[in-house]
Amino acid sequence: MIQEVGSAPASKAAKLGQLKEIARSFEAIFMQMMMKGMRSAVPKSGFMSGGNAEAIFTDLFDSQVTERASGRGRGMGIANMILKEYSKHVRSDSGAAVDRKG
Repeated sequence: MIQEVGSAPASKAAKLGQLKEIARSFEAIFMQMMMKGMRSAVPKSGFMSGGNAEAIFTDLFDSQVTERASGRGRGMGIANMILKEYSKHVRSDSGAAVDRKG
């Protein structure tokens, strides 16, 4: 649910803004999981064996790369597809944040 319980009714534009942010966050998480899967498929050469510090750095690096990639431009297009599909159901009245009829 986009609107918190007990808060004042949000305008349609505010709800669409929230939906856009949620969609971009979902795309960033998806891309991060995809990058982690791709990294695990590549065998380690042993050239750089930083241990736990390297693993932490790699996770943080992947997180930043995917966050920026999904936040700029079109990303992979997942966020835009989510926004296009779910924006049809957003309404601005005091009822539920998302119309579940369609």
